[in-house]
Amino acid sequence: MRNPLLLSSFVLFFSLDVNACNTTGTENPNFTLSNLGNFKTNANNQRVTATTTPDRYGTIINNCNNTGSNSFQINGTSLSTSDIINLNSRTYYRINTPQNPVAASPAQIYIAFSVKDNQDSATLYPVDSSTTSYSLFTGSSSTRGMRLEQVGVLIRGTNLTPGTYSISNIILGTYTATGTKTSSKNINISNLSYTISPSTCVVDSSNITLPSMRSSDFSSINQIGGTTSFSITANCPNDAVNTSYSAAITDNFSSASNMNGILTNSISASSGGSNIKIKLIDPSNNVIPIGPLLLNNKFTFGMLNNSKTVTKSLQAAYYAETIPVTVGLVKSVAVLNLIYD
Repeated sequence: MRNPLLLSSFVLFFSLDVNACNTTGTENPNFTLSNLGNFKTNANNQRVTATTTPDRYGTIINNCNNTGSNSFQINGTSLSTSDIINLNSRTYYRINTPQNPVAASPAQIYIAFSVKDNQDSATLYPVDSSTTSYSLFTGSSSTRGMRLEQVGVLIRGTNLTPGTYSISNIILGTYTATGTKTSSKNINISNLSYTISPSTCVVDSSNITLPSMRSSDFSSINQIGGTTSFSITANCPNDAVNTSYSAAITDNFSSASNMNGILTNSISASSGGSNIKIKLIDPSNNVIPIGPLLLNNKFTFGMLNNSKTVTKSLQAAYYAETIPVTVGLVKSVAVLNLIYD
């Protein structure tokens, strides 16, 4: 009797991805920024160009053996995609990551940057859109990398708290290598440090005397008279030549914003004051806004010259807010604050 012979066969299937991009043995792209310098306590879009270290990461994704592509896109984790500033053909994104230490009056920090493939001859792409996927490379390369260049930092705010601050772990966006498999990594700035320091500019005090006028000289509401020209000079010995400034003027006797340039008469009627007010304009008859030290109350002041001074020409005039204008004294006091542009 024969015993049946049972034969069994086993087939093993192996799968090999010939273009399996992955992060095995790769670098973590954590850039740092330096040479930010000092910002001032009143800053309107004050900008610096930062030094990026290192200048590139050559192996962010590895083992990409066949043809594929690399791309970068903002992912909105640390950067606002709605609070942006477009300035000098660059797009600045506000950094949402909080600064350390906490400040009573923190600055608003924005960043602009460009990206390119690791190759020297690669095209440089300014990241001016939060919805665009920037294609950095298409071709065959086992290792995939990226450069971070043209990094600019912008700061804005008023009455900022002086001190040295840092922002850590800022995620700029996602770097992706595609092929048979897709692999991605975040592109990070590990640290951004900056200093807020008070301005050393000294603004000359100005006492402007307007001519005496009769109340009968004002016959209609909004009429002005006695226009007197004057100038205000700021001395800024520690600032660089060609530094640009804006300014904000605050009424010493009113905290309200006044876009018509009207200063309150500090002398009440019971103390012999007139109901006339003072209006500030520039030589081109543009109204000078009055109000709290806020960026939306600013006006252009000027640029620092080689003598480290900057001068703004203005005009003051009586302003009939109501009629009849009453007889009396007029005294207005205003404070000018420089803002760094």
